[in-house]
Amino acid sequence: MFQYSNPIVLLDGSHNFLADLDVEVVMKTKADRDCGSVAAAAISAKVARDSLMVELAKIYPGYGFEENKGYASQKHIEAIQAMGPSPEHRKSWLTKILADDLLLF
Repeated sequence: MFQYSNPIVLLDGSHNFLADLDVEVVMKTKADRDCGSVAAAAISAKVARDSLMVELAKIYPGYGFEENKGYASQKHIEAIQAMGPSPEHRKSWLTKILADDLLLF
């Protein structure tokens, strides 16, 4: 029987967010295109995230989370500009799409 000596995790992308774990990590951009397991994990994660965004829309109405699922649609950006970011918005994401003065909220 084949035995694995050490676990290896294949991450889609170029950032190792598992650096604190004692496991070998291989990062590969477009791994979801090239590896069926990574593709399946990506689909599962997206379905879970979309469901979470629908629930967050009930807590933070007005941002359109139930429609945009947190992506930077024009309506979503306009909602942030009008209402400021919610506690769920990542500041790192906001700096990419909004003026610096919005980050004062």
